[in-house]
Amino acid sequence: ELLAAGKELTLLGDQGSGTGDEAVARTAMELSRNRCRTAYSLGLDMPMSSEQLMKTGRTLSRNARLAEEESGFSPLYLAAGLLQWLDKSGTPRLAPLLLYPVELKVDNRNQKITLIRSQGEHLGNITLLERLRQDFDLSLDTLADLPENDDGIDLEALLCGVQHAIIGRPGWRVVPASLITTFSFA
Repeated sequence: ELLAAGKELTLLGDQGSGTGDEAVARTAMELSRNRCRTAYSLGLDMPMSSEQLMKTGRTLSRNARLAEEESGFSPLYLAAGLLQWLDKSGTPRLAPLLLYPVELKVDNRNQKITLIRSQGEHLGNITLLERLRQDFDLSLDTLADLPENDDGIDLEALLCGVQHAIIGRPGWRVVPASLITTFSFA
């Protein structure tokens, strides 16, 4: 919602965010100040350190800038909501459900990374919609006709709609997480 409203969001590495009620209170306070603590890096079962966050931020920013210079558009997106699924061969897959175009501002001097929404519209993962329709006769039309509320996209309704559509499929689940990375649509 913050990005959709055009707000900037400062990303924070793990600096001992606490546990339980303390962690929830700290997260709420940080979000009210337009700050967001990174929790995990894909493939790692541990919080991302501030140093790793800066390194990752620089890499993503550089890769997005180079791709934009070569192709005319930035492939950097914030993926909100993920679908973990099994393809026809039983291989586990992970796909984003909703994509927001973003930019990363990396301030090396102050060791700060700021996430801002870039120009361009959010989009549901139409490629995933078509693949699941063709391979599994599964309809995820909620990705083409994104649910909305007063604040814009209703992410909770989107995730619930996808969850409902995949009920009874072993190995499939909706992951209520976000990630920032470059995506190729080729």
